[in-house]
Amino acid sequence: MFAVKSNPHPAAVQWLHDAGVRDFDTASPGEMELVRGRFPGARCYYMHAVKGRSAIARARREFGIRHFVVDHPAELEKLGDVLGSTDIVVMVRLATPGEGVKFDLSAKFGASAEGAAVLLDAAAARRYATGLCFHVGSQCIAPQAFRHAFDEVRKTLTACSAKIECLDVGGGFPVHYADTDPPPLENFIDTIESEFASLGLERCELMCEPGRALVAEGMSVLTRVELRKDRRIYLNDGIYGSLHGMVIGVRFPLRLVRPGAGPLPHDTEFLAYGPTCDGLDELPQRLLLPGDVREGDWIEFGCMGAYTLSLRTTFNGFYPNDFVTIDTPFRDLVSQQAPLAATSAK
Repeated sequence: MFAVKSNPHPAAVQWLHDAGVRDFDTASPGEMELVRGRFPGARCYYMHAVKGRSAIARARREFGIRHFVVDHPAELEKLGDVLGSTDIVVMVRLATPGEGVKFDLSAKFGASAEGAAVLLDAAAARRYATGLCFHVGSQCIAPQAFRHAFDEVRKTLTACSAKIECLDVGGGFPVHYADTDPPPLENFIDTIESEFASLGLERCELMCEPGRALVAEGMSVLTRVELRKDRRIYLNDGIYGSLHGMVIGVRFPLRLVRPGAGPLPHDTEFLAYGPTCDGLDELPQRLLLPGDVREGDWIEFGCMGAYTLSLRTTFNGFYPNDFVTIDTPFRDLVSQQAPLAATSAK
């Protein structure tokens, strides 16, 4: 499944559908409408652990959703109240240790192995089909995080009598950012496949829901320098717009683009501000740029295809919404301009 929340732009969803993706992790009826409005035959899965009653009803009635995630008895009761004994799959979400990740999602979602076992048996008692799911966390650089998550799966299955028909290992697969050199994707896949095989489950479908790993390198954000004050620069985009991802510590590769000029040495650190009148609109990492950066220069941030479009706001009327197609990969454009990373915080 593609995790739509990572990039809901119609072009991104279309790229993935063209590449053969037919299953989509959706967190709301709005995302379901986006997917099914473009691809009537696509399959959507309601992978959010907390849902409004009207959203549950609409997901089932309008979009034919069968898979619903729960991590608490009250959410299971909610499904029963709204859907009754309909033919659905209840996916119980497990909490995981959250090692080697940039953003730990189990702090907010997930039941313990013991609690998940109780939920599985309760769902089976209602004659629902059952499944398990987990998410190790966003931008995971440790393949062993999946091995430890499977340890929780084993504890759960040992403690319950329900038989699961699907297991969703979530997403979190890493991207090569400016400050990150994660292990190859194959290491994660090999770990997942070997751990899944060791469970010895019969007729159980293995699922995953990557987002960042599928779209991060597909887009850049191009910002313009509006003003320079000594070692401070002011951009026409910021943390209320497309650069919010910097807040969680991701350092995007970048390059300065000056019309008519060739490659320039990136050797000077600058503090950068966004365009809004809020003093908090400050990039948390200094940018390494040419020392003569000036008004009218452009700064391209690469690997910006994940969680940029979906998190931007219209605060102060600044809303980046112009798109162009570039055929040359970003990394090819910057190959002669290293190092091009944002540096550590102030």
